Amino acid sequence: MASVGKHIHRLRLRRGLTQEELAQRLHVTRQAVSTWETGRSQPDLTTLQSIAQALEGDILELIYGAPPPQEGRKLRRRWMLLTALLCAMVAAAALRLFRLDANGTLGTWRHGLVYQFWSQNYGVSQEVLPGRWSLELDLGDPESNLEKVLYEDETGCRITVERLEQRSDGRWLVTFRARGSYSPSGGSLVSGCMEQRQEKTSYTLTTTASLRTSIGDLACPEGERYLQTSLSEKDGNTFGFYLFPVTLYDSDGFLYADELEDQEDRVTVTVTGLTRLTTWRQGTRYR
Repeated sequence: MASVGKHIHRLRLRRGLTQEELAQRLHVTRQAVSTWETGRSQPDLTTLQSIAQALEGDILELIYGAPPPQEGRKLRRRWMLLTALLCAMVAAAALRLFRLDANGTLGTWRHGLVYQFWSQNYGVSQEVLPGRWSLELDLGDPESNLEKVLYEDETGCRITVERLEQRSDGRWLVTFRARGSYSPSGGSLVSGCMEQRQEKTSYTLTTTASLRTSIGDLACPEGERYLQTSLSEKDGNTFGFYLFPVTLYDSDGFLYADELEDQEDRVTVTVTGLTRLTTWRQGTRYR
């Protein structure tokens, strides 16, 4: 390849072309032709093919000069074999990508459960789980509650506290982060908020879970849902509640403030009605 520039220069002069004329044929600048001929840069294989066509020559002559006829035929065969091999490799890679896309691997890798929920190649089912799940929250130290586990199972589904905060009106909010597991064959997510797929591009959003808060032995009425999101993350979503209903607040503040103080600002929250989303691959139809 070190002599490619000399070969370009020789063939250009043989054809009676200036650097400017050759550059016009190749749709490049004259400076580009000059840098090739002086060896300051090297054209890639695709450009070499274009140069050979512009100079009515052979790419092997550009690379190796003018070899003897027998050697030229060998080089040509090697070049053709190399070209065929590269084309076969590209075709194989394209076929593999097509198959990975068709069987859901690429979509799952890029978008996780969101892809499987919307892909018509995946089946989707949901069921409300029986039981109740509780954890203690420390309202005196909200940061200490982050990542506390409300729910987890052997399938890799997990629900933890993402945020606990008190609004300016005094009401407490708790947000849970639901994380599931997935692979190209399917996935699973347990959450308190789920999408119900209706058609290919539409859904409804429902919150099946409910939350009650206890202050020691005092059971408070059910808190209102304040936040629900769809599958906004690859592995899950978020949902949340007010810890106490608005009826427990009046102009004087929180009605159970004394009871809360007696428990050193510690409460127990109990969640029921969690829903499991399950996806599974139905086939490899490409769409």
